[in-house]
Amino acid sequence: MAADEWFAYYKGGGMEEDRNIAPSLGCFCADLMEEEGGDAQEMLFATSRKEMVATCSEIFDDNASVALIASAVSMIIVAVNFILKVMLTNMVAGLRLKTMTKETDITMIAIFVGQFVNTAILLVLNNANFNDFDEGIGPLSTIFFVGTETDFSVNWYRQVGGLLIATLITQALWPLIEIAMFGGMWWGMQYLDRDMGSDSYKTKMPTAQAYVDLYAGPVYLIHYRYSMILLHISCAFLYGTCMPVLYVVAFFAFIVLFVNERVLVCYYYREPPSFDEEITLKAMSLIGWIPTLVLPFVFWQMGNRQIFETVVIPVDRASDVILSGHDIKNAMMHANPLYLTYNSGPFLLFCVIFTYKILKWLKETLLDDEEEDDQLCEGLSNYYDALEETDKKVNIGSEKWYLDKYRLRTYSEKQFERLQKSESAELEKIIMGCGTYRPLDNLKYQQEFQYEPPKLEGDGKIKRDNAIFIATEEREGVEQKNDLAQADIPFLGMNIAFIPHDKRATLNFCTKSGNQIFSK
Repeated sequence: MAADEWFAYYKGGGMEEDRNIAPSLGCFCADLMEEEGGDAQEMLFATSRKEMVATCSEIFDDNASVALIASAVSMIIVAVNFILKVMLTNMVAGLRLKTMTKETDITMIAIFVGQFVNTAILLVLNNANFNDFDEGIGPLSTIFFVGTETDFSVNWYRQVGGLLIATLITQALWPLIEIAMFGGMWWGMQYLDRDMGSDSYKTKMPTAQAYVDLYAGPVYLIHYRYSMILLHISCAFLYGTCMPVLYVVAFFAFIVLFVNERVLVCYYYREPPSFDEEITLKAMSLIGWIPTLVLPFVFWQMGNRQIFETVVIPVDRASDVILSGHDIKNAMMHANPLYLTYNSGPFLLFCVIFTYKILKWLKETLLDDEEEDDQLCEGLSNYYDALEETDKKVNIGSEKWYLDKYRLRTYSEKQFERLQKSESAELEKIIMGCGTYRPLDNLKYQQEFQYEPPKLEGDGKIKRDNAIFIATEEREGVEQKNDLAQADIPFLGMNIAFIPHDKRATLNFCTKSGNQIFSK
């Protein structure tokens, strides 16, 4: 029977007539694959006309092509997610927000929304057909006109659902793929810098900062990690009710991310800046809303009439769209609290939780007279005691250095006295990261401006380590010397408002050929 169906479909004009292939052929080939494995494709069977045909060759070829295309599509989606991350990070950075925390929050949300739409929404809409809603003549059918899936049917789970699972598995493995690609390039550039040798003291870099930029590793992007966690959680809750394997995929993604980050923060990335708890609380808040917001989608998924009510609408040709009979009117029959069905739970639960959250928000907004958190109570010591010891030495050393040389004072006498007499607080009460709003106290700005601050040493002397070599003489044949005066220029330019007025007008930024910083 299967051989006759193959002959009738592929040789008898069935393909040209665009009719459906008989289920007997598909079932026969599926059973044959389980029994014979890869040899099934070449096995010959006799038709009723005594002709020997490779009954399953075309079906296996089609299945292999579909699997190859699905793998390619999943990789493309993950690659687009990476491109979105880069683009959105640069776009938010271009907004020049006031604080790093604010920039990180917005970047996290932007990357999450962009990747979620690309992964979980566009994939579904691209295959969606809205003939059940507007009979093919409405705005939805006009926009999404290439899809064939009218509902979450068996065929949808076989094709779109399988592709979605493959995409999320690839996304879960992406941290490993990313470190293999970019980490390999990073280590390769270091290897070339050493002339393919093992001597770590040999380098082609012209400056110390260029050496640091090459060997310190890339910047750790914490917002990207949070957005990846949000992506897996949202996809698992959105489709996991009917595809529970997505919860396993999300758990696997978290394990990969945890192990990957623990190792790479130690051996690959630069030391990340210290963030407060705001981005973590923002991510937790979004996670708390996800299960509630996906309940209407779960309600619609579980209303599929083919799976849960055995309602199947036949078609005449393979190219015909298979209608589901699942529309708004039919779905709302399950929303009646007086007539509960197998699908009433998600919708009623959504109504209860959403109403509770709205009432809670109104109560907090309109009724509670709560003061805004000014973030002043963080369990720290007083400001001067809470500074790290290294930061204190740099601040004290810089203040004395520029006060003695240029009469430049950035602290008042009282403030500077408190800074000098301050004690070191316990570790848990110390400000982690940069403890001031002065740009040149931040390591990132020091690197960008090639600035090395003077600091107070243990013997009471103030000096620089001279790790940065600044040469201002460009003439050929002239010995290049470290211009120590030029090392002060970034700080003087950044704090020009603190320079006494009589000296400010004579400030000279070019110290080449022995020129003085101040002409008088």
